[in-house]
Amino acid sequence: MAVKKGAWIKVTNEEFQKLVLEKLVSLESSIKDLEQGQNSLVQSQNSLVQGQSSLVQGQNSLVQGQTEILAEIKNLKEADAALLDLVEKTYHETEKISRLEAKLDALNDRTFEHEADIRLLKKAK
Repeated sequence: MAVKKGAWIKVTNEEFQKLVLEKLVSLESSIKDLEQGQNSLVQSQNSLVQGQSSLVQGQNSLVQGQTEILAEIKNLKEADAALLDLVEKTYHETEKISRLEAKLDALNDRTFEHEADIRLLKKAK
């Protein structure tokens, strides 16, 4: 039923009620579609909030992990310093042992010389 704009159409009361009813049904359908869209948006928003909460928890976990790693690095540096000190002490002790070995060699040489002198003195008697 094509009607020119501004033209008056004569319709019966039944036809008018039918047209109004069709428009109401159409509006109800549109409202339902809008409500579904709104519900979908609310669900999406809830999902985004949950995702944001998960991200915050993940970030907190990462910060905690970073703090633990930094503490472990500090412990490793302290252990490294202690090991370095131990190596230095061992090196100094090794130097002392080398000096003691040299002294023992000199004492052994003297003892050998003294024993040789004692043998010579015994023969000379």
